Amino acid sequence: MSRHSGFERQMRKALQRHTRILALNAGWPTDLGGRAGNGTSGMDLTWITGRVALGGGIWTSEHMSEIARAGITHIIDMQIEFDDTPLAEPFGIAVLWNPTDDDFQPKDPELFQRGVEFASQALVLAPTGGRFC
Repeated sequence: MSRHSGFERQMRKALQRHTRILALNAGWPTDLGGRAGNGTSGMDLTWITGRVALGGGIWTSEHMSEIARAGITHIIDMQIEFDDTPLAEPFGIAVLWNPTDDDFQPKDPELFQRGVEFASQALVLAPTGGRFC
């Protein structure tokens, strides 16, 4: 277990709380239905709103299949270790690979702007459809 696991858990909860607040302020419906799958899933996926989820690394075709079954159509992939694009292509899932070091250091706003632009464009193209992770 990572020595940062407790800290990472706290940061994830804080991020989820702040994201829900932003979603509510933007007038988005929130759906806190929990994780994808049947509870025995290997995926770390938490729904923040009805269309936005946070998750960990996907890593395998089996996990990508689970993502597709959850109705996710777009992924903003921030992990530096692995580009999920080849796994997503057979499922028709669009991926923005936006790799960044998970080093607890401040990041430039441009890093996040790429994700905002990707998600905004997808929302315009599928205003009532797509789901994001």
